Amino acid sequence: MTSDAALGPLQPKAPILGPGLRRGGVSARTVGALTALLTLMACHGSQPVPQATATPTGLEAAAIEAGIIDDPANTDPTGLYQRDRDRICVVPSARAFHIGLYVDYGDTYYCSGQGEATRAGETLHVDLASAPGCSFDAEFEGDRIVVPGRLPDACQKACSPRA
Repeated sequence: MTSDAALGPLQPKAPILGPGLRRGGVSARTVGALTALLTLMACHGSQPVPQATATPTGLEAAAIEAGIIDDPANTDPTGLYQRDRDRICVVPSARAFHIGLYVDYGDTYYCSGQGEATRAGETLHVDLASAPGCSFDAEFEGDRIVVPGRLPDACQKACSPRA
């Protein structure tokens, strides 16, 4: 998880799961993929959307009033975003948003996590419950979510070895 990733809207495609079963149980990759898949499947439901909390001021407020840019309070990050094989799913929850991420580097290298995201204007503060200590701010730009290129070391817990 070391390059900026901007993911756009997704149209459902082929399933992301492969064989992944090994003698004696299910591989870690399959468990991660199943977690991500279940989180991604949640994007197909419809629930009330929490409102943004930040209020634009100054130049940004003038641009919103003139219709040059969208009002962050009227945009909704709920949805499924994709770039290549990478996916982010955001669904509303009682307190904020549930978020699931799946980044596929190919072969057996991937990162997969799920947790909670809170929103302040265009910033989504992500806290991955599946990787304790992995918290970061992503930018919601209306039709895409931009994840920072460098994440805390704790986020490595959400990745396969050498990913």
